[in-house]
Amino acid sequence: MSEPAFSNRRQGEPGRPRRQGRRGALPRYRQIADELIGEIKAGRWQIGDTLPGDIELTHRFSVGRHTVRAALQQLERLGLISRRPRTGTVLQATEPTEAYSHSVRSSGGLLQYPPNTPLHITESGPLQVRGQLPGTLKLPAGSRWYHLGGLRASPDGGPPLCRVDVYLLPELGGIEQRLGHDGRKIFEHIEEMAGKRVARVTIQLEAAAIAPAIADSLKVAAGSPALAITRRFFDDEGGMFEVSYAQHPAGRFSYDLELARHWRTDEPPRDEP
Repeated sequence: MSEPAFSNRRQGEPGRPRRQGRRGALPRYRQIADELIGEIKAGRWQIGDTLPGDIELTHRFSVGRHTVRAALQQLERLGLISRRPRTGTVLQATEPTEAYSHSVRSSGGLLQYPPNTPLHITESGPLQVRGQLPGTLKLPAGSRWYHLGGLRASPDGGPPLCRVDVYLLPELGGIEQRLGHDGRKIFEHIEEMAGKRVARVTIQLEAAAIAPAIADSLKVAAGSPALAITRRFFDDEGGMFEVSYAQHPAGRFSYDLELARHWRTDEPPRDEP
C-alpha cells in the first residue's frame, strides 16, 4: 500500500503577521488573548461592557473564527469575561483569577508511558459517528473521522497496559503506516507530515469499567475498574485534529500531575527538545 500524501507545512498566510522573537513562539490564539488582556488592564472597557464580537475580532486580527474563539476561551477561563447567546461577550473582571495549571516541560510529558511500550494497531479505517461512543468522547453525531484501535504493550511482556482508540481528521488516514518505527507518538508524526502544530492539549481522566468487547484482549473480566484518559489535540487555529481514548485496567498505569498556581500571559511554554 502506498503511503498517504500530506500537505506541506504552511509557510505563511495572507493577513497573518510573521511571528518574531520571544512572543512569536506563542500560538496565535495566545497572542490574541494576551493583547486583549492588556487592553482590559489598560481600561479600554469597563466591567459590564460588551466586547467586540467574533466577526469583528476576526477582521481585526486577520484570523479565523476558531482562533478567536480559542482566545476568548482563555479569557473566560481566567474569569475576565462571560459569553452568552444574544448578550455577547461581557467583561466581568479586570484582573485574571488565579488558577491551577498543569505544567508540561516536554511533549513526552503529555503521555508519560514507560519506555518500550509500543502501541500495536490492530484495526484502522474511516468511521462516521453513530450512537454512543465510549467514555467522554463527545464527537458530533454524523461527523467523519479516521479511527485507529490497538493495544499498548507492557514493558515486561505482561498483559497490555491499555486499550487505545484514536480518532483523526479523515485526511490523516493512513498515518498508521508510519507508526512503530522510531518510537514517536501519533501527534508528532502529524506535526511533521501534515503541517499541524500542537498548540493546546486537553486531558480528561475518569473512573470507568472495562467494556465486554475489549476485556479479553486486556486479560481482565468485563466490568473491571479502569482509569480512562481522553486527550484532545488542537492546532494553532483552535481546530481539533486528534482525539484519543485509553482504558487502563486497575493497577497498570498511573498519571502524575504537578500543579503551579500562576498565570503568565507574556511568556511562552518552557519546552525542552
